[in-house]
Amino acid sequence: MLLVVSFAFLYFRYFNPVNLSWNNGSVNEDFEQESAFSDFGGPYMSDSELGTVAGESALNEVAKEFLYVFHIPDYEVKITDYKRYSVQHVLDTEIDAIEQSDGNSARRFKLECDPSKTALFKDRDMSFVSSGFAVKDVLLTGDLIFSNCSTSGVCASNSIGPDCIIVRIVK
Repeated sequence: MLLVVSFAFLYFRYFNPVNLSWNNGSVNEDFEQESAFSDFGGPYMSDSELGTVAGESALNEVAKEFLYVFHIPDYEVKITDYKRYSVQHVLDTEIDAIEQSDGNSARRFKLECDPSKTALFKDRDMSFVSSGFAVKDVLLTGDLIFSNCSTSGVCASNSIGPDCIIVRIVK
């Protein structure tokens, strides 16, 4: 009796002559894996250290200029032309941040970032990650935002933009 049960088990386990699946053998050829970006309408990409982030892998003008500031000696734009903000809390269209030149008190800033003038970098060697995204889709507490005051002209107010460069601290 034990021999018959063992044989039956092995037969159905490894040879499976009868389709015992719940979907009656139909296979969904259009299967798509659900992810956090399944409902996201814009482009996104994957980075080995940051994971999946919004944006494109192509450098836009804002990203190119920011790279030049760090990698080309005597470039006409200097890092001092940028204001730096340390993000303390992210809201829908505003952030609580500490402005580099203001000291340690957090203030609320309105995000007026133009998606065509955004870029994401990693803090290690200022490595470019992506560009062309809505900042609210990418910004995290602990990030740094740089905005070029010489081109935007709004750095003196309580808003940040239109160019917004996010530098993500990689641990």
